[in-house]
Amino acid sequence: MNLPVIHKEILKLCADDDTGLWLIIKRVAEDAYSIVSVPDWVRQKTMEVIRDLLENELIVAGNPNGPKFQPLFSSVPETMTYIEQEWAKLGKTPNIGDVCWFRATPPGEQLASELQRHRS
Repeated sequence: MNLPVIHKEILKLCADDDTGLWLIIKRVAEDAYSIVSVPDWVRQKTMEVIRDLLENELIVAGNPNGPKFQPLFSSVPETMTYIEQEWAKLGKTPNIGDVCWFRATPPGEQLASELQRHRS
């Protein structure tokens, strides 16, 4: 699968550990990250990356519940709507624990592992 670099970076994060929305935003934003607000392009790019990875079934959005990970919704549109609405309600850039987390699916973990092997 041919993914853009930022998609690969986010997938690797999600394969290594549960990854909060805030960390994806920070990775997309690079120097434009601010807890108060981020430029519109950062928000749009963040949502694009998440949508692409969800649609390709490489990650799932949810929330940790003890040792279990509870997926948010079964459909990508429902998940994207939820993230957009919750982010808007915050009135600021999401921080640790805000909105949701992401985890690589088994195919996502496999692809992340392959990407890591090819990088070595």
